[in-house]
Amino acid sequence: MKKSKFGFSKYVPIINAILDISVVNFSFFVAHFYRFPTLRWRPNEQDAEFLFLVNFIWMVILYYHESNEYSRTLSFESILRRFSGVFFLYTASLYLFLFMLNLDTISRLWILYFLITAFILLTLARIGALLFFKWYRKHGKNYRKIVIVGTDSVSVQLFHYLRNDLTLGYKVLGLFDFDRGGADLQNISSAHYLGDRARLLEYLEQNEVDEVYWKLGRDIDPHLKKVVEYCENHFIRFRMVPFLGLDVLGRKPHIDMYHLIPVVTLRKEPLQIPSNRMLKRSFDVLFSLIVLLLLAPTVFLLIGLLIKVFTPGPVFFKQLRSGENNKDFWCYKFRTMRVNPLSDELQATKHDQRITPLGSFLRKSSLDELPQFWNVLIGEMSVVGPRPHMLKHTEEYSQTVSKFLVRHFAKPGITGWAQVNGFRGETKELEDMEKRVQADIWYVENWSLLLDFRIVLVTILNMFRGEKNAY
Repeated sequence: MKKSKFGFSKYVPIINAILDISVVNFSFFVAHFYRFPTLRWRPNEQDAEFLFLVNFIWMVILYYHESNEYSRTLSFESILRRFSGVFFLYTASLYLFLFMLNLDTISRLWILYFLITAFILLTLARIGALLFFKWYRKHGKNYRKIVIVGTDSVSVQLFHYLRNDLTLGYKVLGLFDFDRGGADLQNISSAHYLGDRARLLEYLEQNEVDEVYWKLGRDIDPHLKKVVEYCENHFIRFRMVPFLGLDVLGRKPHIDMYHLIPVVTLRKEPLQIPSNRMLKRSFDVLFSLIVLLLLAPTVFLLIGLLIKVFTPGPVFFKQLRSGENNKDFWCYKFRTMRVNPLSDELQATKHDQRITPLGSFLRKSSLDELPQFWNVLIGEMSVVGPRPHMLKHTEEYSQTVSKFLVRHFAKPGITGWAQVNGFRGETKELEDMEKRVQADIWYVENWSLLLDFRIVLVTILNMFRGEKNAY
């Protein structure tokens, strides 16, 4: 029986755990120095209990969570998103234990400094670790030898993906075909064609292989069970690439396990997870409350007064728009146009005669959108999300733009990924709307709280430097 060939990889979680505990303790003492500028620490009983808690809680979280493990295909964003959730849990647990144990003499600033320092340093440690592993693997270390069974388009794509990105740490030995002589070698060299699958077991016996990737077909292969049993008994990782009809789906699907049954969905939606929805809603409520409390007594009143003085008509403009799950809601804005019968049908265009001089300034600075923070507060909108469209346009574009209604899987936003990437304002051509929809769908599939923060920051910067499509 062969011995396990994953000597270094199994130590990675242990190394990361030691690094984490070191960073946590270093952050503890750095925070103490910031709060009490002295290199001498004379702990009392509660200080010692605090030190024990910050280590004990983190070790428990590391034990039950995979935040210190790094998949070879894991992205930076995935690591940061996962770590942010873990650290939020750590913060809540720490405060809960401090409250339960009545550790009320510990400086609140010390705790705050510790959490900020630990979050920053642990984040940098994770990024640094991933960069190190990528560098280490790129230089030919810690790689895994694999073979792929299948020579269809999906198998060839997998072959090139694993072979071309050296930072993944895979050495692709070659591909086996399902039918003798039936391989399509147009996209792979003959040196990487290892023959038909009947030779696979013989090849595994004669060569050192760490992983086998088997592309499943429409029918059950009679060789599959023998290969699985051989791999299980010889420390070879066996991975199946399911037949998903990617040529039909035309996209990256997501797989969930219902007990032992894999169920394929067309997309992964982070906001379908209740904890993520709660996190996003908490951010929406907090952010909209801050904006309304700070700006309503000043900026809102000033804009409302200017609209009343310079243009006849109401201060606010409200319009039925399409919301989450295509449910209609009243969307509020500061009125920027003269009262006209076409407001529910015609988009604003460049040099639109309906727009007032004050309205032009409000639109370019995005100040006309401020009343929508009320929509956010009452739960009809989000701070960040796909922009809501008037009902007429939703009806039209849902018939002409593929997957248009997918953007309605999320709450509409005051700003969004499409807007900060330049896809805002008038859509002169159908292609303009298609690009906006693609950006909105990308947001729905890749949401994270960090992404929302990034979009809000870029939106604020754009308010000051202006946008050419804002009119």
